[in-house]
Amino acid sequence: MKISAIMAYANLFVNLLYHVLITPVVIRLYGQSEYGIFSVCTSVIQYLNLFQFGFGTTYMRYFIKFEQQENQRKAEELNGMFLLIYAIIIVVVIVAGIFLVVNIESVLGEKITTSEYATAKKLLVLMLINMTVTLSTTQFTIFAMIREKFVFQKGLTLCVSAVKPFAVLLIVLLGYKSVEVTMFITFLTLFSSVISAWYCFARLKMKFRFSGFDIQLFSEMSSFTFFIFLQQIMDIINWQIDKFLVARFWGAKEAAVYAVGALFCNVYLQFSTAITQLFVPRANRIVAQKLGDEPLSDLLIKTGRIQFFIVTFVMLSFIVFGQSGIHFFVGKGYENVYYVGLFLMLPLIMPLSMNLAIHILRAKAKHKVQSVIYILVAFLNFLVSIPLCRFYGEVGAAFGTFIGMIVANNIIQIIYIQKVGGLDIKRWFREIFSICQSFVIPIVVGMFIMIFIDTMYIPAFLVSGVFFTMVYMGSAWRLGMNAEEKKIISTSIGIIFKNVGKK
Repeated sequence: MKISAIMAYANLFVNLLYHVLITPVVIRLYGQSEYGIFSVCTSVIQYLNLFQFGFGTTYMRYFIKFEQQENQRKAEELNGMFLLIYAIIIVVVIVAGIFLVVNIESVLGEKITTSEYATAKKLLVLMLINMTVTLSTTQFTIFAMIREKFVFQKGLTLCVSAVKPFAVLLIVLLGYKSVEVTMFITFLTLFSSVISAWYCFARLKMKFRFSGFDIQLFSEMSSFTFFIFLQQIMDIINWQIDKFLVARFWGAKEAAVYAVGALFCNVYLQFSTAITQLFVPRANRIVAQKLGDEPLSDLLIKTGRIQFFIVTFVMLSFIVFGQSGIHFFVGKGYENVYYVGLFLMLPLIMPLSMNLAIHILRAKAKHKVQSVIYILVAFLNFLVSIPLCRFYGEVGAAFGTFIGMIVANNIIQIIYIQKVGGLDIKRWFREIFSICQSFVIPIVVGMFIMIFIDTMYIPAFLVSGVFFTMVYMGSAWRLGMNAEEKKIISTSIGIIFKNVGKK
């Protein structure tokens, strides 16, 4: 688990370097318009992810359930059933994707030029192929996660992430643009998907049994997965619809500004979810073994404390260094990225520190009412974002999402987890608040840097950034972390040095 966490954050570090070093070059060589089109197409194609209907989470829950019952035959039949389900999903996605490509002018509106539409159609076709490949091996990826083969998964992801920056930079420097880059990314997806499928068959001995389609089981799973599907609709509305609105009301250049702000938020999300993914199978097993709510609360608090340290550091760093970082990152014309990023990231500090609770609720099949409430709030976000976007552009769209996430993720979610999920959120808050004393010194140092140091100069930016990081880590170690967390960090560092020494 520790090695997997280290590899997950190594992958994040590689992706961060990619965004910091390669994305600015890509934006400048693409031009703001083409980068905006690329970002909008990425968002539009994500709508097709809705056709998965949340079956991935459902597959994990029921497979672990049958394993705990030692019903191997039923587990193998489940594998066969989901292979057929994903085959049907792929056909539906291809048909819907073709319809989307043919009617893209109606989707994006009149602010997009003719040449931009031509590029958009090519990108959408390639992204549709990419999504089809990903869907064809989703079941294998989840199966490896069920078996907790995180080192393999994170290792494969790290290899792909390490190759991607150099290859993309070479392609762009040779004069190619978004279409060729998307072709290469599709090839990487195909490569990693084939390796993942091979690993499940050759190493994990994944078995399939086709003995008729269990209609009763499918009906039970459909009831479970429908409400996950509703939550996916909420995610699409919250994270993708703003780019569509900005492109439709303002055009490709403004959509590019929003996309860069969302890029910062996406990195922010990954810092937290990298830990959550490692504990989802364990949470499902605790529920399947009927061990009660206390071990689930313990697991939520253990992961939540670590996540809170991480997301708070990222958030404070963005507040202090975000404007100068964006200036170095993408240059002039992207000043509003800072405010887009702030509005998207600020309401996520608490939710990202307890996002394992969402998976616990799903494992306990107590996510249904929550999903209905979330989808209503998401549509409220959509309705609020339309006038805000029309009048205030990309910043207004981000503020609409900010309002929706405050209501859904910081009020409704916390109450629901406590009242319905049965998790000890009061104890979670006590643990989180005990950490907050360690943030006082970094906040004071951050305010001093913002007021007295001009971080628009690279040397000042780097030195103050390193100093702020050291202050935060020192304060967290002395005033915030408990003995177990210090031990985790110490042993993790020991693992790194041990492996480096062997190499």
